Amino acid sequence: FSSVISFLRMQSSVHRQVFGVLSRFVGNKAGIFTKHNHGVSRLSSCTSSCVKMYTSNKAPEDLQTFHRQADETLEQVTEALENYVDEHEVEGSDIEHTQGVLTIKLGTLGSYVINKQTPNKQIWLSSPVSGPFRYDLKEGAWVYERAGEARRELISQLETEISDLVGVELKISN
Repeated sequence: FSSVISFLRMQSSVHRQVFGVLSRFVGNKAGIFTKHNHGVSRLSSCTSSCVKMYTSNKAPEDLQTFHRQADETLEQVTEALENYVDEHEVEGSDIEHTQGVLTIKLGTLGSYVINKQTPNKQIWLSSPVSGPFRYDLKEGAWVYERAGEARRELISQLETEISDLVGVELKISN
């Protein structure tokens, strides 16, 4: 939000008014920013109690591709993990996938949360082993690439971490 706020501070009086609205939502991060193809930015209200931030100006078919790929990946991971925890009797495990959020509970070993982030067209992972990651779709794979860090693929990272935690190899990819 800080870059959005800085941008709005430098804009017209209309944007300065919007800055005031956005500032109220920064604390709970409920703001949503809309950037149009022609570079003009504005906020759009969804209800009186929320403002949403959309940062993509990609075509609708890109959004459809994102949803299709993200849903397929989450379904693939869900199916593989349900079979894995049943087959290897992982104590206290529970796999739940609903509305774009996959929660993987591995009892005392920890919990993972994997979810779609539609505004950013990303899949986010919260790992008890390695922390948070934001994956982008690149050439058919969900990839985390940041300067100074090794490239990570979502499926490979899950396979490695969960295999190490449970002590039995997990194979998600075909």
